[in-house]
Amino acid sequence: MCVRIESEPYNRSEARRYVFSFRTPDGRSVEFEDLATGAVRVGSQVTVAYDPAAPERTATVAGRGNWSPVAQYVLLVTGCGLAAACFAAVLVFTAI
Repeated sequence: MCVRIESEPYNRSEARRYVFSFRTPDGRSVEFEDLATGAVRVGSQVTVAYDPAAPERTATVAGRGNWSPVAQYVLLVTGCGLAAACFAAVLVFTAI
């Protein structure tokens, strides 16, 4: 559940920090910060994904419209690799 939304300093309207809270099966209460869309309000229910061995460090909002952290990492690495390959190709062809 979204427990609070905090504005960044200087009240910039576009800068928000979303804080979520959930309980693990063993009863621990965990709070974490994550990105969210403007549709999320205090009290909104969300699906949370986390590693049971370390929920405090790994919790993230999951579900419709959100990519898993692994998919985000793979996409980032792939994009950086393609950018590097394109840069190398341009460098090689302009040197010829």
